[in-house]
Amino acid sequence: MKTISMMTLLKIVAPTTGVRLPMRFLAPRQLSTKMGPTSFDAAKRLVCTGGVRMRFAPSPTGSLHVGGARTALYNWLAARQSLGGKFVLRIEDTDQARSTQESEESMLADLEWLGLNWDEGPRVGGPCGSYRQSERTKIY
Repeated sequence: MKTISMMTLLKIVAPTTGVRLPMRFLAPRQLSTKMGPTSFDAAKRLVCTGGVRMRFAPSPTGSLHVGGARTALYNWLAARQSLGGKFVLRIEDTDQARSTQESEESMLADLEWLGLNWDEGPRVGGPCGSYRQSERTKIY
């Protein structure tokens, strides 16, 4: 099993996108100072335990917008460029007043239209379900 550091992830993703990457793609030393030791340890554990798991968690309160599509693309690219990487889709439906089934279906259709297929999430399942935040409240 190959492990991959955050710096290696940065080197893989940056040239393929040609754009500045968000803070979560900074080198480990930068992560530890900007995010704190607990967040850094969690990020390191994700990267070093059998492949990268990149998550996109849209809120189904309307249509997918360009910022959400960009974030999904970055995460999808990072997952696809790493050995054993997974792109995980989890629906952030905790705002029950504004979340709708129509918005969720629209977002899933938009992601499929963009060609951003997910390895775990709604419609495909996976070993780390449930993939709706409202169904994970017992964990928290």
